[in-house]
Amino acid sequence: MSLKSRAIKATIRAAIKLVRSKKKVWRGSEKGYKSLRGQMWPEEYSGRFFSPDKGLAEWYAIRQGTLTGKVKKLKLSAEEFKTAQKAARQLKVSYGDDLLVPKELSKKAKIDLISTAKAKAEALIRKITKKAEGGEIVFGKNVDKDLL
Repeated sequence: MSLKSRAIKATIRAAIKLVRSKKKVWRGSEKGYKSLRGQMWPEEYSGRFFSPDKGLAEWYAIRQGTLTGKVKKLKLSAEEFKTAQKAARQLKVSYGDDLLVPKELSKKAKIDLISTAKAKAEALIRKITKKAEGGEIVFGKNVDKDLL
């Protein structure tokens, strides 16, 4: 095996190792959520809370019962993960393992299509169940009322 091919293989192994060492974190949010934004945390932290618990992020995407929720995912290096943990601890965040990622990094989060679809399906099921039980349903802009 030539020196060049060994170098290429070593580079590929290093790249694979780097990709595998990244930790996935998620963030769930809903449009129009009546949050305590600006009351519990300064506005500058908005959109920067993530969690290593995908289920928790999915819950955040449906907590108000709207169909506007989204789940975003982000991959963090071990160093970025520790930095985000430290930032959350300094704020005394006590919601599980929440992380506070830097603003620049939070902008790199991508929508997790499967988790978003799962959260929206759960929200729709909850709406249908509530209607079947005779409860009041609050419709979002994107819901066809004839379907329910």
